[in-house]
Amino acid sequence: HGNAASTDTYWDDELSGFEIWIVPRLFLALLSLVLIDWPCHILTNRCRGDGSNEQNLGGSDGLNQLPAPAPTTEQLILASSWSALVFFCRPFTNTLETMVLSVLLLITSADWVGCVNGQNSKVPLRANNSTTPCCIRSIAVGILSSIGIFVRFTFAFFALPAVVVYLVGKGGGGCRKDTKDDEERTRTFSAVINSLSHILFHTVLVTTGFVVVSCAFVAIDTRFYSQMSPLAV
Repeated sequence: HGNAASTDTYWDDELSGFEIWIVPRLFLALLSLVLIDWPCHILTNRCRGDGSNEQNLGGSDGLNQLPAPAPTTEQLILASSWSALVFFCRPFTNTLETMVLSVLLLITSADWVGCVNGQNSKVPLRANNSTTPCCIRSIAVGILSSIGIFVRFTFAFFALPAVVVYLVGKGGGGCRKDTKDDEERTRTFSAVINSLSHILFHTVLVTTGFVVVSCAFVAIDTRFYSQMSPLAV
């Protein structure tokens, strides 16, 4: 009780009502620029193919990217949305859910730029053949999924399609060129087995990240609420 009284005295003496009202909103407004607006900008540019490949930001001759691209419909809707202006500046669980989902979509869409940019090439953009970046992304997908579900259960319905597409893409079956080569067709079975092994491997990584973070959340919640009396809860 002494600690609770000292805590109440601290908040009463150190923070005014205006500070309690304005500081969380200002913090969330700035944080939403990084975790919502910036991912939205990257995702929409990937979808239309403008600057999706960081290696070609300057264009083939360095002049194609001089005019600033016009905002996409998605960017205009987000920038002018009344609900976005209201929710993203307040410490709501909806706001945190949107932030986690935006980052999750940013990670899961990294391998699928070529599939959605409307170009003739249907080969997904991949950084390299090393498994290290992919492993880190898969673990991050599991971690973000756990965070999002613990924030709001509805997060699972929004994140599930993105996670499924991400895992299927790891098998290379989501957007490959059609081949008419007979030698390639003779290796169809081995290719399918290889794709399934990659999907299973990354599914294990996603599950591992999800389970580890979920267990940590459960342990923290259990310890926190076990120290509180039923009347305090």
